Order: sequence, then structure tokens, then C-alpha cells
Amino acid sequence: MKPSEYDLVVVGATPGGIACAVRAAREGLSVLLTNWNAHPGAFFVNGGNILDTLYEGDRSPLLTEFLNLNREFNHDRYGEDSVQYASCFFGDRLDSSARPKISNEAASWIFSKWMDALEELTFLPHYLPEFVEKEGRLIKRVAFRSIQEEDGISVEAPIFVDATYEGDLAALAGVEYHVGRESREDFCEPHAG
Repeated sequence: MKPSEYDLVVVGATPGGIACAVRAAREGLSVLLTNWNAHPGAFFVNGGNILDTLYEGDRSPLLTEFLNLNREFNHDRYGEDSVQYASCFFGDRLDSSARPKISNEAASWIFSKWMDALEELTFLPHYLPEFVEKEGRLIKRVAFRSIQEEDGISVEAPIFVDATYEGDLAALAGVEYHVGRESREDFCEPHAG
């Protein structure tokens, strides 16, 4: 089987994985985004419903776009005077220290909107990395297996991103890791925990 070729392969459709894939596809790269299930968005589409930051200012175009689309979704769905719309802002009407809330439905809508708009982005659900071929420390090819069918796919790319929460691709690639906290001396970090 001849491997498929992409400019970038992102393993794991977590919010970070989706942002990476979308940004690269918007820049014109051919991107493959894989996920173990058919529901891209991980944390945000499975119960996590609050933005994990206290900083209100712009820091990333995709994050700003995400927050604006969240507001648009809630405004159109529930109306301008709704609790849902008010909760989309920092310091909402009910709690001045509040962070924006994102419903599972809104997050799913946003991620689908982004991904569906990009011809350069291919989403491959129900596939897990199974084998990594490296040249030195560089990943050259990854074989994926389907969790629903007997077939698989082999993919080549100059860049692979592990955006899984568990480091699935990194583990297959034999990346060194440390369990627990390393000492402050290991990386010359005098203020580390």
C-alpha cells in the first residue's frame, strides 16, 4: 500500500489539535486530522464548558474567532437577553469574575464550521496510530488502524503533531518522558515546583 502524503498530520482532534489543523489548512497546507472517535473537540464537546483563562485580551486570532462564534451561536439560538448569551463574556451580568462559557453544542458547531470550510483539511475519524517509522529522531510515516473496520492507512508527512491528551503518537515514536516532577537541576529551573 502506497502511503498517502500530506504536508501536516495532526493526531488527536482536541481543541489544540483542531486549531493547529485549521490554522495550517488556512495557510494552504494539506492537512490530515485523525481522531479515535467521530466527535472532534474533546474537552469542549464532552462536558468542559468554560474557557480556561483569566486573560480577557486578544492573544490568538483563532481563540478570538472561537469566542466570537460562541457569542454568535448563543445570540442566534437564545437571544441577546438570555443567560446563555450573557455567559459568553468575561465578567458576565451575573458574576464579574466569570470566564466565557462554551456549551458542548456551540463548540461542536464551531469546530464543524471551521473544518467543513477547508478543502485542504481531511478529517479521519475512528483511526488510531499503530506504527511509527522514523529516520533518526524524525517521524517519516505513521500507520493508522481503524477501530471500526479491518482496514488501515499509512501516511507520510514532513511534520506530525501529537495533539492527543495522552501522547499516543509520542509514545509510539519512543519519545523520552518523565513520570512525576523532575528535579529543578534537570533543566536548570530554580523556580520549578
